[in-house]
Amino acid sequence: MKFKTTCILLLAFLVGCAAPSGSTALSEVDQKKEREENIVCEKVYHTSSRIPKKICTTLAEREKREKDEEASRQILKDAQDKGGTLAGDMSD
Repeated sequence: MKFKTTCILLLAFLVGCAAPSGSTALSEVDQKKEREENIVCEKVYHTSSRIPKKICTTLAEREKREKDEEASRQILKDAQDKGGTLAGDMSD
């Protein structure tokens, strides 16, 4: 009987400690901000591993990455059109 009483008191104590307080829970403003950021997670497979890596990005980060990739493609295309030199014409 004493064991049951001790277990019940211990359980009540643990439940009371585990209940989230107002400071640890996300506020409604934080939850709304997180939804507005439009976070998307995707699995990316690298050539050196068969284990995927989870990458989460916001809409702004994805747009910046796409813009940077397009700029890199344009630089490489311009270099190919100029005869394969990235630094311009090289004199001998």
